[in-house]
Amino acid sequence: ITVPTNTSVAFAVGTQVGVVRAGTGEVGVTGDVGVTVNSVLDQRNLAYQNSAASLLKTDTDEWYLIGQLKA
Repeated sequence: ITVPTNTSVAFAVGTQVGVVRAGTGEVGVTGDVGVTVNSVLDQRNLAYQNSAASLLKTDTDEWYLIGQLKA
């Protein structure tokens, strides 16, 4: 999943977007060029099937990824 720039999609600061890994395939989150995605230990992949995470927009092109993650 690629988080778009604010110029592409102007989500309001404070927006939350849920992400679920429903199947067995890997699900990773990355920012488009110029977008920062912060997470614990820079982990950006959902850990297991049926795990979930949330993206929280904190600034124009800055997001936090919080949830069941792995490297």
